Amino acid sequence: MRLAARLAAAALATTVALWGASAWAQRAGMVRLEPAYGGVCEACDLSGRLLAGARIVNGVFARANFTNAVMVRVDGSGAVFEGANFARADLTDARLIDAKCDDAQFPEAILNSADASRAELSRANLTEAQANDAAFDQANLSRAVMTALSAEDASFLGANLRGASLARAQLQNADFAGADVTGVNFSRANLSGANLANARGVTQAQMRAACGDRDTRLPRGLRIALCR
Repeated sequence: MRLAARLAAAALATTVALWGASAWAQRAGMVRLEPAYGGVCEACDLSGRLLAGARIVNGVFARANFTNAVMVRVDGSGAVFEGANFARADLTDARLIDAKCDDAQFPEAILNSADASRAELSRANLTEAQANDAAFDQANLSRAVMTALSAEDASFLGANLRGASLARAQLQNADFAGADVTGVNFSRANLSGANLANARGVTQAQMRAACGDRDTRLPRGLRIALCR
């Protein structure tokens, strides 16, 4: 059976199981749905699918369509998602560690508490996505478009953000320690409480276009206006 059909069948089975399980069993933690898949499913249409808890580690989903899919707690570590479309998908608590997501589309996606450490996200589109408390440690986000991204309390430790756009992004308490922010567009970004003290490539021109507060940490000699 092709992987797309297996995923679709699992989505149906998951839905039936969720409806059929008793409230008592759910409260007791006895219902655990963690379908596991691998293999190749390039350009598959998985839009709107219920894939919560699926393990698709090291799978190949290049150019796949995950638009509006429910992918809460999905483990896509090491998987290939190059050019895939995750528009408006729910990836809360997802694991995308070491995933290949170059040129992937995440507009309006939910990535709260997701772990995308060491992921390849160059030229990815995260416009108006939610990535609060997410981890992008050592990820490659070069030239990524993250306009109006909400990434409060997110971690970008050692990440490569060269040439990325974080215009109008909400970056309160985000940590950019060791990150390369050379050429990043911080226009109208909120950096209140953010840590850029040890980030590389920070300039006064970038900070002049953004705003922060007294808890914003910057390299020595740089200043930032207070957000209104």
